[in-house]
Amino acid sequence: ACELAAQAVAEVGRTGERWWEAEAHRIRGELLRAAGQEREALASFERALACASRQQARLWELRAALSLAQTGPMKEREMRARTVLQPLLAHFTDGVDLAELQQARQLIAHAARSRPATVRRP
Repeated sequence: ACELAAQAVAEVGRTGERWWEAEAHRIRGELLRAAGQEREALASFERALACASRQQARLWELRAALSLAQTGPMKEREMRARTVLQPLLAHFTDGVDLAELQQARQLIAHAARSRPATVRRP
């Protein structure tokens, strides 16, 4: 399956059809993560996010950010939820209730709950 995803990414380069490039990188990342190759998965998710951002393809960008925010150690995932996912939510108008948006809100809420309280000094 990873080979097929790699072929899909290569096909983007060969044909120049870039409208699904970000999603091809994201899917490849999901397959790599499932195979236990988190470092390579992170790289694929970051490529997907950069590509979607460049194309202003907000749904692909959200999906890539979700995948990125669900990979790696918990502290890194929480940080990505706050820094990558949260700004993306502003691009979606009220009334839009995609499953991806619900998932993003849940990840951000979890990250906010686990954030350590700041210590006030007198």
